[in-house]
Amino acid sequence: MNLLYFATMILLPLIMISIGLLWRKTGPNKINGIYGYRTARSMSSKESWNFAHKYSGRIYLLLGILLLIPTLILGAYYWSADSDTAGILSVIVMTVHLIFFILVIPITESALKKNFDKNGNPIREEE
Repeated sequence: MNLLYFATMILLPLIMISIGLLWRKTGPNKINGIYGYRTARSMSSKESWNFAHKYSGRIYLLLGILLLIPTLILGAYYWSADSDTAGILSVIVMTVHLIFFILVIPITESALKKNFDKNGNPIREEE
């Protein structure tokens, strides 16, 4: 397997792990339109902004680790594969990684909707 194919296969899990490590404690200090988990619901208040980053950060970290391990095993198994096989394998693996990367958004949005109203105010459970 070409080193370039292997590098592209592990790139997205490494990005997910990096995002997870950065965001699991807290995301960017200020709500901004450039960097961070930017959706209407997450940007509606500082509390929802922080929640979205911590929540998605934990998911990204976990998914990144869970995706990296089988990717490394698969890469080692196909290391000596011909270029065509390696290329097809890397496209399939990267597609699966991308699907998981994108799935974090609806999962985080669901958690935001459950914990915050449209204005970013926390929803308090009535006792």
